[in-house]
Amino acid sequence: MPFSAADLLNAETATRLRTIVFYQMRLDLMGTFGGLLTSEKLTFNRLMNEFIASLPDEGWEKALTDEFNEIVLKNILNDKFDASKANCAVVGTGIEQFLPPPVEEATAGGV
Repeated sequence: MPFSAADLLNAETATRLRTIVFYQMRLDLMGTFGGLLTSEKLTFNRLMNEFIASLPDEGWEKALTDEFNEIVLKNILNDKFDASKANCAVVGTGIEQFLPPPVEEATAGGV
């Protein structure tokens, strides 16, 4: 089944998408959408929609997870990672909202 706007409501899916797009934008991978400037949010939404569009209809979950895992293992959980030195200065507890891509609705009777 292809990716749908409803899939953005899944917290793991949203986190994976955010991390992938933050990586593409060369932002802090532990950052939050709410912490972005308005112009960065527009870029984020464009890149996220492009990434979603590139996902295969069948098996998109695996493709998304594989991309996320590669980024995390290469850039966060690598040989240089030292958990004792990790500092979480700001803990984002607010709800983040990703606006789903517009859904085109088919109309009955070609109206």
